[in-house]
Amino acid sequence: MHRFLNCHGGYVRSVDSYSAAAANVVLPHIVGWSSLSFMRWGASWEVVAEAGELIVMFGGAPLRNAQVEQGGPTRHVLREALTSCRDNGVEFVNVSPLRDDLADFLDAQWLAPRPNSDTALSQA
Repeated sequence: MHRFLNCHGGYVRSVDSYSAAAANVVLPHIVGWSSLSFMRWGASWEVVAEAGELIVMFGGAPLRNAQVEQGGPTRHVLREALTSCRDNGVEFVNVSPLRDDLADFLDAQWLAPRPNSDTALSQA
């Protein structure tokens, strides 16, 4: 397939899978860190709730599947973490084609990007 597509002027090749794997490819070029570094060195929800002012989410954080874990259920903390952020005055922006990708109780500003513009928008 790769050879065939390259015979017709080339194409944008795929790496890994969609969603979280896309972060592994894009983040080092945007911020210089891998997504694994963010997981290891990123701020905790407690720090975000205490010191944060704005959270911009690409694709939101739907409560129904935001903490799907391999190997079985874990303690889900997303609802209480987001509520704590909201209660401390943190504002939310949801960049997603779906308005309900983020819980209504957060009163997030919703931006519906044009298809295939999310990477350019995040870099801007």
